[in-house]
Amino acid sequence: MAQAEVAANSLMIMLIRPSREGFEGLPQGGTELTETLVVPASRAKTAISDRRADIQGMRAIAVLVVVAFHGNLPLPGGFVGVDVFFVISGFVITAMLLREKQRTGRVKLTSFYVRRFRRLTPALALMVAVTVLVAAFLMSPLGSQQLTATTAFGAIFLFANIAIARTTGGYFDAAASTNPLLHTWSLSVEEQFYLVFPVLVITGWLWGARVGRPKVGVAIAVFALGAVSFAVAMATAVGITVPMMPDALVGFYGPVGRVWEFAAGSLLALVIMKLKVPSRPIALWSGVAGLALLAVSLFAISESTIFPGPATIIPVLATLLLLYAGHSTDNPVSRLLGARPMVAIGDISYSWYLWHWPLIVFAVLIWPSNSFAAPVAALVSLAPAYLSYRFVEQRFRSKPTDTRRSFVALVAVTLLVPVALAGTLTLAVKQHFWSPRVEMMQETQAMHAGIAAGCMSFEPVTEATAANCLWNADAAGEPIYLIGDSIADHYSEALIGASESLDRPLSMTTAAGCPTYHLIMTTPGSSEPVDATEKAGCAPYIDGTLSWLDEQPPGLVIMGANDLSWWAPSDIVESRDMTGAIGDLVALDDVSSASVDEKERALIAGMTTTVERLRADGHRVVIAKAPPSYRFPSPSWLPGQCSVAVILSDNCGTSATVAEMDQLQGATRAAIDTVATSTDSSILDLRDYFCPDGVCVTSHGDLELYLDDIHMSVPASENLAPWFTEFISTQG
Repeated sequence: MAQAEVAANSLMIMLIRPSREGFEGLPQGGTELTETLVVPASRAKTAISDRRADIQGMRAIAVLVVVAFHGNLPLPGGFVGVDVFFVISGFVITAMLLREKQRTGRVKLTSFYVRRFRRLTPALALMVAVTVLVAAFLMSPLGSQQLTATTAFGAIFLFANIAIARTTGGYFDAAASTNPLLHTWSLSVEEQFYLVFPVLVITGWLWGARVGRPKVGVAIAVFALGAVSFAVAMATAVGITVPMMPDALVGFYGPVGRVWEFAAGSLLALVIMKLKVPSRPIALWSGVAGLALLAVSLFAISESTIFPGPATIIPVLATLLLLYAGHSTDNPVSRLLGARPMVAIGDISYSWYLWHWPLIVFAVLIWPSNSFAAPVAALVSLAPAYLSYRFVEQRFRSKPTDTRRSFVALVAVTLLVPVALAGTLTLAVKQHFWSPRVEMMQETQAMHAGIAAGCMSFEPVTEATAANCLWNADAAGEPIYLIGDSIADHYSEALIGASESLDRPLSMTTAAGCPTYHLIMTTPGSSEPVDATEKAGCAPYIDGTLSWLDEQPPGLVIMGANDLSWWAPSDIVESRDMTGAIGDLVALDDVSSASVDEKERALIAGMTTTVERLRADGHRVVIAKAPPSYRFPSPSWLPGQCSVAVILSDNCGTSATVAEMDQLQGATRAAIDTVATSTDSSILDLRDYFCPDGVCVTSHGDLELYLDDIHMSVPASENLAPWFTEFISTQG
């Protein structure tokens, strides 16, 4: 008996350990490393020794909620699945590095990075290459192809998050939904973590070893890094600017504000082997609490939540509780997570994450009005995901490269193909696909002069901005003033040309989504009127602009605005996108529900007040009616969605009858007529230019009239300069 006990206590437990660190937290199944651990039998239950099936189940949940969110299913917080993956990655990577350090006495960085490359890059490169190829045929050379190519470079060279932040914009912005490589931002964040973290672990270990506590040294180093990251994330969330911190490193895509999530998982891995295996009740309640908090994350968090921020703590804590519960397999939650179907989804999660988003983007591009396009594409993406998992992931993970030469060859081929394709697409776009027709369409995407000069801002006019936005300053004639939103701004080139012809100075000041009048209305369920323009963040621009005009020499004021923003609920959303950082989104949602009669009354009252104030200052006023809009009915017509083939076949345009346009714009046009009559003002109406013979069109021969669904193109504005010259001449 004694001999048996001694044998048991000295038992060499041979364990197969997969280190399935995730990608965006999305790691897979299969064995990446085979390690032999010497673990006393008495400690076998407390070691993180074998493949944690429950972790695969957690990955399955994470990828399912991300895919569901991207597939437009009713899961507003599904994007927090990425945060679950980040925590898991910190946990698994730390455990793996510590095992290697304890077993061999060192951590071989080269081996670690080689494993990371083989584990993640071949599958990523395949997806990027295929996506770029498809984008060349399906996407537009007016912008989306450029975004795709730039993001492809970023994905391969581990800076996709920075590239996306600088080119695509926010994660929930409209442009993001057209970037088929948007999802690679998280892989870059994870790989950036992988580049730094092993060095941190080694440094902490060496420092701690000096005092005989190497793991404590690692824990202190990880905690310090996590604390700094957490502080930066929370400060940024409340609008505090962190000194000397580039914008690209913080915010939704920024690695600095995300590191603390990895650190949380890492710290759990450092302490968990020192903890006793939790009892069944404790493990059960830990698992239940984790699932409950995760459920709260999925439904209480949404795109309007500041993220990362305080709300990020919820999914991070949920993941930690589930990881701790799985330290003891004797609980129903961990057994559920470790069930075979969950593990199977977890195994394929990396590849599914890689392939689901490009297929969704392409499906929506092909079938924009089909509400089933996104969810069906998400489901169909399982097919390429499985093929990638089976023939790419498994192959390169289970068959490590034997020689340096063969590994270099693998790296060269893996990187060269997607980079060459992205470079070729970039060149083709810059060369207009060697087509004059494509070149003409690309010219429609040029920035209007007012925006280019910095004349579009929510801030009131200042002496500096007024100087920057003054054309023909030495002209002797009466001044012209252009005010309003981006619809007014697209008259820039026409007015510059007219001002030069008429020898009159021209000043511009505009603000995206903001008219030049307050819209105060009563909404259902509210006894107090709501100033919709104030709630949209437009009040400083409106009041500052009118105060500035009070002090200017009398002249001709041309005011213009989108004629749908305050009428159609779905267009309110567009306005919110522009002003969301400073606007009250809930109040704007309430405004959209106001009755048509109330909106009409508010519109007439607001315009009248502004016009009367301007006339009292001695200005003459022109109210511009917006050009035809192709935003409604949904889906919008957008030239930026036309592929190369569509452009080359001259089928990118659209048309509508005047009667159809009046159904959308008639109410606003009638309100403008009422205000102009009552205030003795003039009306600028380009309807005849855009709608010859009763049909509204998007091109006149080779002249493309639109930048997007509502804004005039720069070439069209330039073409209208003679028309504006004649019109202004008639105003005296």
